[in-house]
Amino acid sequence: MALNITFFDNVKYKSTDFVARDADFFGAGVVNLTDFPITFDNPPSMNVYIGAGTAWVNGYRINNDSSSTITLTFATADPTNPRIDIIEVGYSATTDATNTTTGSPIIQIKQGVPSSTPIEPGADSGFVKLYAVNIAANQTSVSLSDVIDRRTRVPLNVDGSQIQNIPAVQPDYVNEIVADLFGSTSTVLSGGIPTANSSVHNQLDVTAADIYFADGQRVSFAASQNGQFVTTTASTTYYLDYNSDGTTSFGLSHSIKSGYVPIAQVETDSSGNIASVTNVRPTIVNMFGTTDNVVFGGNVQAQKFIGDGSQLTNLPIGNIVAGTGIEITANGNSDTITNTGVLSVNGQTGAVTVQGYSPLTNPMAWIG
Repeated sequence: MALNITFFDNVKYKSTDFVARDADFFGAGVVNLTDFPITFDNPPSMNVYIGAGTAWVNGYRINNDSSSTITLTFATADPTNPRIDIIEVGYSATTDATNTTTGSPIIQIKQGVPSSTPIEPGADSGFVKLYAVNIAANQTSVSLSDVIDRRTRVPLNVDGSQIQNIPAVQPDYVNEIVADLFGSTSTVLSGGIPTANSSVHNQLDVTAADIYFADGQRVSFAASQNGQFVTTTASTTYYLDYNSDGTTSFGLSHSIKSGYVPIAQVETDSSGNIASVTNVRPTIVNMFGTTDNVVFGGNVQAQKFIGDGSQLTNLPIGNIVAGTGIEITANGNSDTITNTGVLSVNGQTGAVTVQGYSPLTNPMAWIG
């Protein structure tokens, strides 16, 4: 037996070399389960028609294009016993004395053996089964009710099962990464709006909610059901909290579970009914946690670059100012670049203004 390798330059390869390569990857089957559709005469006869499709068998790709319909005719039925025929697609291939391989694609009927208990034949070597067709004794036509679909999609011989010992990413690790990105503050991303029920005066209603918890979990809560949150004690305060394990807490004190997210604070009247509802949901996303240079009253670092892109200086040159956004001044220069966007700092908003760096003399001034 010779040791072979494919493919190099200046080597004459044969069709079977390419077929062998494809056979390493593709098993036998159709590309799509809609390939090679079967249709019938109207009125029915013993003829059927096979439409367009593609199949792989032993590395060979057999295709019937959309312009061609193959006509197949079933043999006359046995007068006594039924049989099961199959329709198969495949190829014929022969190799001559010069080691030249030739062949052709084939779609054909393989006839079963008539019997009181007929057996469905298997596909021939080099073929894949498309349909099984029941032919009853004395049957004179074939219709859809006689046909059993045997098409299967071509399998991959290399399906990834050979890859082993790759540990799965544990949910705890994912949660830690998310917590690092989104900060250490829990946030109601959407919903969770509390209101007093207009008909049942001691019932609190809450819309469905999507909540990010500080431990990195994101949990969805369904809208409250009738009677889920009701008050009974007069002249007191109730607290509604949502927990990261998907549970809720409604009572005269906050949840005993760590990391809960407060949703509502409810005051009751002398009858124990709801007098007022205060929405206490946290709704600010704290991206990347808190850093020393991006806090209210803290410094903002600015990097100034000269024309060739090399760094010239990296100095704290300004502060975040409530109500005005970021105000950056440097050496009393009058040049001003104003960003018309608005920065929000702890609920305060203002324009982002950069003073001291000319877009003409210092075109590569960066703030970060």
